[in-house]
Amino acid sequence: MTKTLSAAEVAAANQQRNSRSSIDSPAIDTTTTTRTSIHSSTTDATISSEQIIVVAAALRREQQRAFQAKCMKYGLDVSTLGVSSTHRIIQFLEKSEDRRITNPYMKIDKDYKDLGYVYLDELLGLLDNYCLYEIDSAKPKLLKNLIPKLHCHALGRDWIDSLESALATDNMAEIEKLTKELSVVEGNFLFYDKTSERMKNIATGLNTNLEESIKKEEAHATNVAEAQSLLVAAHVYAVENTKEDV
Repeated sequence: MTKTLSAAEVAAANQQRNSRSSIDSPAIDTTTTTRTSIHSSTTDATISSEQIIVVAAALRREQQRAFQAKCMKYGLDVSTLGVSSTHRIIQFLEKSEDRRITNPYMKIDKDYKDLGYVYLDELLGLLDNYCLYEIDSAKPKLLKNLIPKLHCHALGRDWIDSLESALATDNMAEIEKLTKELSVVEGNFLFYDKTSERMKNIATGLNTNLEESIKKEEAHATNVAEAQSLLVAAHVYAVENTKEDV
């Protein structure tokens, strides 16, 4: 016979069952949850940093392109130059008075004159390898002072004054006219051209000597052949005369 429980007994039984369930059930690992949330936050932060780096790199490339285009406006191509010595170039520009050429026949002045475009290469290497935007902001006159200071070893004062004036007024027609008179590229290859010309002259001289030697040998060979022919003819003549005498 089924016993009917009162409402109070049912409530007590339910309370007892709930208590047992809470004892048997494992506790929730709040530590794991916390670590998971922290790891998730860290991952998100890492991704954000990577995105920032990518955006910053893209911005720097854009700044470099803009600055390179600005350099090209003044006839300077910084896109093809590599790593260079920063401190020596800055010293060369900032202490140009100490490096002024007074006598191109003196060894030290001749060295400065000959190395003028080497310094140019190194300076453009600095511009190519560092943040061009920052360099332009920190030293806004660097670019406009670059060409006159590094051309002064080869050009006259009037040319430099004209170029400085054109740069100051952004007179592109005058700048183009002046830079065509002696381009940076011509300067970079000036020593190479002189060396090539010298080697060409040497090669021409060698070829001339070789041709003369060949002609002499040919003439000698011709003379030998003629002499041999004469000897043979003389021998034949002598033999025939001997037969006749017999």
